[in-house]
Amino acid sequence: MPLTNVIEAFSSKPKYELSIHFACGAGTYIFEDADTKKFVPLTKFCDIQGMLELFEDKAEEIRSGKNKYFTMLEVVRKLKGFVDTKKQPAGLDMAKMFGNILMKRSFDSIGSWHVKGLFLGMMHFQDKYNEDLERLQRCDIHYVTPDLRIVPFCAFNVIPEWYRDRIQKKYSITVEEWEQREGVKLEDGLYRGLMRRGAGDELAAGCAKSQMFHEAAQATT
Repeated sequence: MPLTNVIEAFSSKPKYELSIHFACGAGTYIFEDADTKKFVPLTKFCDIQGMLELFEDKAEEIRSGKNKYFTMLEVVRKLKGFVDTKKQPAGLDMAKMFGNILMKRSFDSIGSWHVKGLFLGMMHFQDKYNEDLERLQRCDIHYVTPDLRIVPFCAFNVIPEWYRDRIQKKYSITVEEWEQREGVKLEDGLYRGLMRRGAGDELAAGCAKSQMFHEAAQATT
């Protein structure tokens, strides 16, 4: 992944990279226009392909020995060239958000992206008619069974009589049996945020009103 590659080259630290099959899923982001209140797809105003090519080229330059600080400054400087400001949603500075992610590489900088944007994802689950062993071998979503077997997601769910149903029948117990065994009530472990009750400090009322939300919002204004 070009974005992962350039961050890895700049930080000199290996980064996690997904290895799933390209057909397993797809996604994009939409952003709300502050004036019209309409959603605008990322690809409507941002040249993603050009940006990814820039990331890959600069990652290679850093690996080849070019000064990583000057190279990353060049990347950040060129980001605006991939954003059509006339089509960019009002209240959004995409180049600044990308720059913060590249330079800070922090949870807060990533958080600002998700505060402003909504991810739309699609997962292409397999079925009994199109099950592909190559895709199963490259799966990144696994089930670990009570007997310590690792089963790919689509194998577990697509052939339930082999995996899911058989395993659940063998190992499942009732809620009452679990509570008796553990000595606690299952309901006691349920999350009940203050936000649901409409009480408490606004900043402590749940993830949507957290400090990260406010800091991320400030970083993009």
